[in-house]
Amino acid sequence: MKYEDFCANFNKVYLCKIFPSTWSQFSVNGEWNGNSAGGPYPVDAENNEENKDNGGPVNDTNDRWFNNPQYRISVTKKTNLIISLM
Repeated sequence: MKYEDFCANFNKVYLCKIFPSTWSQFSVNGEWNGNSAGGPYPVDAENNEENKDNGGPVNDTNDRWFNNPQYRISVTKKTNLIISLM
């Protein structure tokens, strides 16, 4: 992620956060190693996303990248969400 994109999308960074006891926690344990360490997002992916919408070719065929751990989070109401990678 470019620094400018980070600044445009986030307004706080916590180096050490102590959460109140009223907060809930969900943890997923895993590691990026072996086959799940697929590397960075394909270089041409941004251009490919634009082409996909216009009926153009999509060349995001970096098979290793798709082995990276990926998670989908659905938020159904206004809430505070903190994601921590350790």
